[in-house]
Amino acid sequence: MRKFSKPFIYKKYMNLVFFINNLKPLLYDKKKSYSDFGEDIIIEKLMNPTNGSYIDVGAGHPIIGNNSYYFYKKGWRGVTIEPIKFHNSLHKIIRKGDVRIMKLVSEDAIKMKFYEFNPTQYSTSSNEQYREMISKGMKERRSYYVESISINRAMSMVQNSNYFMSIDCEGYDAAIIKSINWNYHNLPQVIVFEKIKNTNEFADVKSLLVKNCYKEVASTANNIIYERKK
Repeated sequence: MRKFSKPFIYKKYMNLVFFINNLKPLLYDKKKSYSDFGEDIIIEKLMNPTNGSYIDVGAGHPIIGNNSYYFYKKGWRGVTIEPIKFHNSLHKIIRKGDVRIMKLVSEDAIKMKFYEFNPTQYSTSSNEQYREMISKGMKERRSYYVESISINRAMSMVQNSNYFMSIDCEGYDAAIIKSINWNYHNLPQVIVFEKIKNTNEFADVKSLLVKNCYKEVASTANNIIYERKK
């Protein structure tokens, strides 16, 4: 009789939890917000309601805690960037109209190590964030190298000037914002990103956004939202 080790059983259990949590939303559909803390409703009030678009960096699940699905249902189409293969498969089924990119986002087009956790929203390419998750007792499902795309390349894929950018990259948000080409002719009208824990990094990001005509307009439990004031 075959004996199973604890790590083997744990891995199988976590895989089962992963699939259940990701498939549950396909059985029901909320009518209002799909974001974790109503970020999509806030964004809607800041945007032109018709003919909009988005760049969803670290898109995650196509529905759960997603800042762009609300707009997809309204007929908007955009670019979703997500390194987890299973999530990309769900996007392909549920959101066929989007441009899907199964990569990470970095300053340059390179390969980066990616740490996948369960729940998947804690997955990250940041070594600092990875160590923090491990220190809290979380265990990674697996780690692997993923190709990346620059945020400026992703921005060039959006032709609509009425678009927002959502960034959810677990510890890598500041680096992405800092790498934006602020002289680009088609900057997002709204940028929403996770609260940056490092005070120095946040000060740098805030200064950069303000310098480029963005103003903080809202803050939720997890995210900060900036609007471009022309």
